[in-house]
Amino acid sequence: MLLKSGLNLLSKRPVPSFLSDFYVSGAERNYILNYYYRNSSSSPIIINLSHEFIEWFRGFTDAEGCFLIVKTGNTFTFRFIIKLHVDDVNLLNFIRNSLGDIGNVTTEGSVANYKVSSQKEIKLIIEIFTKYYLNSSKHLDFLAFRRAYELYTSSNSKTPELAKEINMLKDSMNKKRTNFDREKSHKIYITENWLLGFVEGDVEF
Repeated sequence: MLLKSGLNLLSKRPVPSFLSDFYVSGAERNYILNYYYRNSSSSPIIINLSHEFIEWFRGFTDAEGCFLIVKTGNTFTFRFIIKLHVDDVNLLNFIRNSLGDIGNVTTEGSVANYKVSSQKEIKLIIEIFTKYYLNSSKHLDFLAFRRAYELYTSSNSKTPELAKEINMLKDSMNKKRTNFDREKSHKIYITENWLLGFVEGDVEF
């Protein structure tokens, strides 16, 4: 499998010096992962995910994932999307299957999409990245996305004030982001599988 072979290759190489301040491996890595992993409040799907997949998925999402808030009339839809070339559609199916068959994989022309949009399934995506932080500025997009989702789903009355607050969060995300300050508690953890996922998603040869 791609993940396993990639991990074997990475484990035989020294850690690049520019990553050494953030890179964790061995006992320290296991401590970090076990601290967050298999929390009793986790959904059954997350409990059954392997450490290796979680870390790879973190890295791949840092590279290719996108959190979107879509406004239609007076309603909002929350979406998690990964877009790849159609040649990589099997990888999107692998992600979907690994996450318990949530979301949908579609193709349109040369593009393959993995999209999660139902409120119940988005809740699972939010749970994953609440427990396992993203490393890049995408973490900030996720925080705005999660806050907007919580506001929207917890409100019985969809007031103009609520819509205004969600729109402000929406307009602070992705290409519209101007503030890149992170909370002091956010730490960057680069593991072998995170690096593998990030490289597979973002590096071109």
